Amino acid sequence: MPLANPKTNPDLKIFLVGFMGTGKTTLGRLLAERIGWVFFDLDALMEEVEGATIMRIFIEKGEPYFRALESSTIARLAAHPGHAVIASGGGTFCTPQNQAVMLQRGVTVWIDQPFDQVWQRRDELALRRPLLRGEPAFRALYEQRVPFYHLASLRLRVDEGALPQAVNELVRLLEERFAVV
Repeated sequence: MPLANPKTNPDLKIFLVGFMGTGKTTLGRLLAERIGWVFFDLDALMEEVEGATIMRIFIEKGEPYFRALESSTIARLAAHPGHAVIASGGGTFCTPQNQAVMLQRGVTVWIDQPFDQVWQRRDELALRRPLLRGEPAFRALYEQRVPFYHLASLRLRVDEGALPQAVNELVRLLEERFAVV
């Protein structure tokens, strides 16, 4: 697969996708440090550009504005020169336009964590996640997004508290399947 070889594609990206609160940012930082690539967090970059939290952007400007900002920001990151690991938002990969950009520019990795593990962190997540509105709605959103995550290039199952092992497994998968690292 020529796209995924960093030696022949100096602008290759690794996009981490998956539901909110699954550890994409933490895992992304660890992976980038391990392989010597730059790291970007989509949500943090949008907050910086807007001068507001994700929650505030969502509430004050609405979801359509947020999704448009998300799409333009992921496109900008995908076009950024050089290798990068990019942690996306929970809904980023659920938009066909974003999927196309991410799949064209690099390897997508679904950070898969069971709903119950994510739900256990609901109090922490509620502080920054505008779509967390109670278990039935949150579970429905999770189930709605999972089919999109299945479209990712790789799937990495992550157990609670197992991020160092997950980084090792991800490095192994990236090397084995794509010769990325």
